[in-house]
Parts: sequence; structure tokens; C-alpha cells
Amino acid sequence: MDISTADQLKKVQKVSTFVTGAFKTLMVLVGIASVLKLGVLVFMPDAAVTMTDSGVEAVPADNPSFNFHLRLLDIEITADELVFPVRIFTGIALILSVVVYMKILQHLVLLFSGYAEGLIFTRANVHQIRQIGITILCIPLFWMVVDIGFIILMKIIAPGTAIVESGYPLVSILAGTIVVLMSWIMDVGRALHEESELVI
Repeated sequence: MDISTADQLKKVQKVSTFVTGAFKTLMVLVGIASVLKLGVLVFMPDAAVTMTDSGVEAVPADNPSFNFHLRLLDIEITADELVFPVRIFTGIALILSVVVYMKILQHLVLLFSGYAEGLIFTRANVHQIRQIGITILCIPLFWMVVDIGFIILMKIIAPGTAIVESGYPLVSILAGTIVVLMSWIMDVGRALHEESELVI
């Protein structure tokens, strides 16, 4: 390794150390915010409540025949009242969504921790990148399960009183596929790097 390459590696390590700390801090902040928003969601009064940026929102419905408009992830529900079972289900879905995003952040922490140690082309790094891609690919499945769960729940506790609208996170499918493809390319690069070191 020549001097310029060694200097570049040191820069990568320094930046990766900072990024690792940033992701760890983000995990703590997301955890705290999620607990607070979960508490508001479960224990909020029957009056309209708005929770923006988290993907959870309960506001007066546009349709005068309904009182509440609830948004979770990419799913929207309009109902006569925000009954407790709906709040509990929404809270569970919120927790699961946080777990998914925490998993992605944890893989990023492990990935950049390896970079901070100067470990670039390793099986562990390839594994972290692949797991990030697979987790992203699982997000549409999570959306679908929550969507179906909401529909079933509303039909059981309030038949005919709710409108459920849902989008589908196609971007997650594309992003997950690209990340998994990148992990495969990085694995090939790792193998080539190991072969070149053996030749030398």
C-alpha cells in the first residue's frame, strides 16, 4: 500500500467513525421519539390529534360523516371514532415499523464500524449490505400485512363505518433490489481483492 492509498484509507476510517456515531445517535433518537409517539397514540383523548413526520396522523376527516382520518405508514383510515383496538393495532404496527428501521440502522452501524477499522473488502461487510437490501425488500410485505390487518380489524369492530385506502411502496422494492445487487458486486470485488493479495 503506497502513501497516498494509506492516507485515503485513514480518511475513510475517520469519516466512517463519524458516520457510525451519527447512526448510533439516530437510533437513540428514533427510539425515544417512537416511545413518545406511541404513548400519545395509545393514550390520546378522543379529540383530534395530529402526529406528523412519524407516518401516524389522526385529524378530523374531510368527509363530514366521519370524525377521524388515521394515517399509518402509507395506509389511510377514515372512521367514526378512533376506538381503543385501532389505537392498539396502530401502536403495534408502529413498533414493528420501528424495529424494521432499527434493523437497517444497526446493519449500517456494523458496516461503517468495519470501515472505521480499515476493513473494506470483507465477508462481514458484504453480509451487512445484503441484509440491508433484504430488510428493505421486506418493507412491502410489512405494508401488506398491516393493510390487511387494518381492513379485518375495522370490519370486525366497526363494519361499514370506515374507509381504508392504501398505497404500495414500490420504491422499497427497487431500492432493496439495487442494494442486494450492490452486495453481490461487492462480494465479487472482495473475491478479486483476496485473489490479488494471494498472487502478490
